[in-house]
Amino acid sequence: MRVNVLAPANHATGGVEALHQLVDALRFHGQTADIIYMPEQAGLDVPEPYRKYDIGVSMLHDSPDTLVIVPETMFEYAPRLRYAKVLIWWLSIDCYYGLYHRSLFIDLIGWLYRIARGKVRPLRFLRRYRHAVQSEYAACYLARHGLASTMLSDYLNQELLAPIEPSTRQFRVLFNPKKGMKQTARIIRAMPEVEFMPLQGLDRQQLAALFRGSEVYIDFGHHPGKDRMPREAAVNGCIIVSNRRGGAASYNDLPIPDAYKIDDKVSGFEMRVAALLDQVRRDPEAARREFLPFVDHIHSQRAIFFHEVGQLVKSC
Repeated sequence: MRVNVLAPANHATGGVEALHQLVDALRFHGQTADIIYMPEQAGLDVPEPYRKYDIGVSMLHDSPDTLVIVPETMFEYAPRLRYAKVLIWWLSIDCYYGLYHRSLFIDLIGWLYRIARGKVRPLRFLRRYRHAVQSEYAACYLARHGLASTMLSDYLNQELLAPIEPSTRQFRVLFNPKKGMKQTARIIRAMPEVEFMPLQGLDRQQLAALFRGSEVYIDFGHHPGKDRMPREAAVNGCIIVSNRRGGAASYNDLPIPDAYKIDDKVSGFEMRVAALLDQVRRDPEAARREFLPFVDHIHSQRAIFFHEVGQLVKSC
């Protein structure tokens, strides 16, 4: 069977990399698998960051001997396929609906836009397709709406897993300014003596260097799935502190010690975060040891993903 994996052209994000990793794993398992860049007139060149994977590129095949894997953000292409088998890969629930949790107004506009463009349909109309999920959060959400799914996770770019050279770390708290700024701002105000640094305008090498020179990464935004940045921070030696929103509520999606997950819906949560960060500041090495199982799990995710792809191949 031929496998086509749809991907947006001229994009370089974690989700797009996962689509290229999927093609690489499918080809490893002996499948005729190609990436299909949409819109198709965009060209056939593989972006430079993904040329290290075994990638074939072709045009879309709508035929009975083809399985087309469609990320949920590109759902509008699924109804156009008349003959091919279709599998929706849910890398996120929130992005399907255009929800980015920055404001109710922005989310409403995003949701209405996606409905108007045919990018969203009620889940009851998606029962004709097969479904795979990147996270337990997505699996549970689909199950509540009567959709069965299989696990098809992902893994970090292997360049991020290089051994960490000994370095001097500062007690600096890193955060993603694109997520959860309302909650993060409360934490910053509660700890004026601590350096907080937003992660923005950085290439991969600069980001890794900051992770390796800092003690803590906090994430108090919504977790639309098994997020990559907490994993990237942890594998580079940062201690992770998060909330319990979305995928962060699931131990399988974010398997860090429970004490490092703070419910930010509770009044005064920022004082609990401040107390935890003070504890980490007193003995960061003790805190880092608590994250060793998480780091080991991150290193195993490529093997897990290849096994999942192998099971998918057998079921086709």
